[in-house]
Amino acid sequence: MKKLGLIICAFGAIMIINFLVNNITGFMIIDNNYTCPSGVNLTYYYSPQCSHCLKTRPLIDNLINNGCNIIKINVEEDFELALANGINNIPTLVYGEEQIIGEFNLDQVKELINN
Repeated sequence: MKKLGLIICAFGAIMIINFLVNNITGFMIIDNNYTCPSGVNLTYYYSPQCSHCLKTRPLIDNLINNGCNIIKINVEEDFELALANGINNIPTLVYGEEQIIGEFNLDQVKELINN
């Protein structure tokens, strides 16, 4: 019975930590198994100084590590390119003509790709 109680407590602690990580800091626990469908090319506009970009960067890096084709454009270095492509806010994730502006999560990326 004590072992069951410890397991339940451990599970509860994990759920609380997950909640805190997701909702208080804005950082997300990432699905490490997701890969973009073949032929999907995304462009991610960001700034290293942007707090919202810092929150989305782990997701972008994870997607890249899982084989997704994502071009990362630092707007501080390529400001003219961002303006030429109509990027006015960061972070922005672009797929074709569609964009996600601001903080986003994996479900939003999947929705962007599947539309």
